[in-house]
Amino acid sequence: MSLLLKKIVDFILGIFEWIFDLIPDINLPFSALRFDFIGPVANLVGYLDSFIDLDVLVACVAIVIVFDNIGFITRLLKFILSKFGIG
Repeated sequence: MSLLLKKIVDFILGIFEWIFDLIPDINLPFSALRFDFIGPVANLVGYLDSFIDLDVLVACVAIVIVFDNIGFITRLLKFILSKFGIG
């Protein structure tokens, strides 16, 4: 059972990686930017990292997103499993 669950999770993560790989990388030269937003954003992240560990913050946001969308995720998994004749 755990091997099947691991394969399903690997399959779903592979789909997510494939979808994110479809998003093109956009490299803009700094002369094309009308304002400098890199410096203030870097300062904000630096100050935020001194108060809260960013890995923990990202994990908490990911958990909230998953729990808010758990109904959609279960319906999607049921649909996928029904198409393959597993569930």
